[in-house]
Amino acid sequence: MKPFRSSPVPAVDKPTIALIRRVLCYHAPPSTPLEQLLPALTSSPEVDLELYAFLAIIFRDFIYSWYSKITADNAFADEIIAVVAHCSRAIEERVRKVL
Repeated sequence: MKPFRSSPVPAVDKPTIALIRRVLCYHAPPSTPLEQLLPALTSSPEVDLELYAFLAIIFRDFIYSWYSKITADNAFADEIIAVVAHCSRAIEERVRKVL
């Protein structure tokens, strides 16, 4: 997987990062940077941050609400993130070829 790129994070994005960590990276140590925990979704770290925030809200409100009743394993969530990352990078590459 292509890693999520590191960039200086503006102070306004700290709540967004906290949401992503709380929902998508709850199993990881808090000192581990997001770029080591999540694959890149696009070539823009700012877009990736917003897309991961959107995914975190979807996971929190729609997926974990029923999945956590079945199991505490997070493999399903990791697979969804991997598929979304693969698709978003492929879409970005196709759009670049068109433009």
